[in-house]
Amino acid sequence: MNQTHKTVFIITSLTILAAFFLFALFFNVTSQDGQITPVDKNTEAQQAQLSFDPLITPARVIYESYINASDVVRGNQQAALSLLVFGDFECAYCQEFYSNLNEVWPDYSGRVRLVWKDFPNPSHLNARSAAMAARCADEQGYFWEYYDSLFENQSLLSRELYNMIALDLELDLPRFNQCLDTKKTAEKVGEGMTQGQELGVDATPYIFIGNRVFDYALSADELRQILDEELD
Repeated sequence: MNQTHKTVFIITSLTILAAFFLFALFFNVTSQDGQITPVDKNTEAQQAQLSFDPLITPARVIYESYINASDVVRGNQQAALSLLVFGDFECAYCQEFYSNLNEVWPDYSGRVRLVWKDFPNPSHLNARSAAMAARCADEQGYFWEYYDSLFENQSLLSRELYNMIALDLELDLPRFNQCLDTKKTAEKVGEGMTQGQELGVDATPYIFIGNRVFDYALSADELRQILDEELD
């Protein structure tokens, strides 16, 4: 190799190495930024409808297989359309969804069945105990009344509140408190969490309607539109 060709070869090699180094540096910085950027599931950018591939298995077939006779149901228990919610009684977005759903529910209660499953966030100190309290109220036939009271008094969640609601509903208080302290009740709440994890639930509220899946607090207008489309 003559001197001229050797010089050209060296310059070309150095140029390629420099380009490779710059690309690697850019990729590394981009990746690090992606890892530390927090994601808010309730921002407009995240309020996108999730979907299953209908060519594989419709979402409806998947999640309805998780609804069983022991689940609490509000509305028409025989309705063809289910509204399945994985929720947390201490979650602010769940309370927002609760209010929005209550706004439209009178128009759909005869045609839709609402199913609630517990998915308490471990970072919410009172979420699990509130879910257990609601399950104990269910043992005496008052789940939905208790559910309403928990959301309406979300900022006051505590053992004292649980007993006050139980008294207001005229529940058997000794039986209620015994239920609150049993492993069986904790396991019932745990069932919802296990099912949610199997279905890919990673936020609350997590809502299944027909073949649609949402991971944010749907507005009243969105609920009306979705329910009307699914019932059409």
